[in-house]
Amino acid sequence: EGMTVLEAIEHYKATGLETPESRKGLRPRVAVVSAGEGLEAPVELRFGVCSSFVVVDPTTMASETIDVEPDGPAEKVNMNGIRAVARSGAGVVITPHIDPECCMALRALAVAAYLSPEGITVREAVERYERGELEESLITPFNDRLTEQDDTGGNV
Repeated sequence: EGMTVLEAIEHYKATGLETPESRKGLRPRVAVVSAGEGLEAPVELRFGVCSSFVVVDPTTMASETIDVEPDGPAEKVNMNGIRAVARSGAGVVITPHIDPECCMALRALAVAAYLSPEGITVREAVERYERGELEESLITPFNDRLTEQDDTGGNV
């Protein structure tokens, strides 16, 4: 949503709109939420309010910094970040925290979100991802509702 037809075609060319599970064995480009440029930039607090992220090819460690338009309400900034990731062709986002709505939108675009600790560099985040040390975020706005009880005392 919110992408032009040309952007959707470019995203399809870059990812084939594959699911993250079908990419096993492939090394997708990785977008790391950052507070600066390059591999030595610190990982920023959270996706959705970030001002930039670094896209890394884990095979070569070549990187490029993508700026996110920070103007407007949080929802608009979130959409700008999601669009920027989709346009970059990244198949993975690494961040210390992600809002459920952002996580769900990224998954709909076949982009997996992984959580990293704060205070590390982009390089360290990518290396931890490559070693399988980061946990995938599967949160959605509906996760908390799965265990709520209905009026009869049963689980919903």
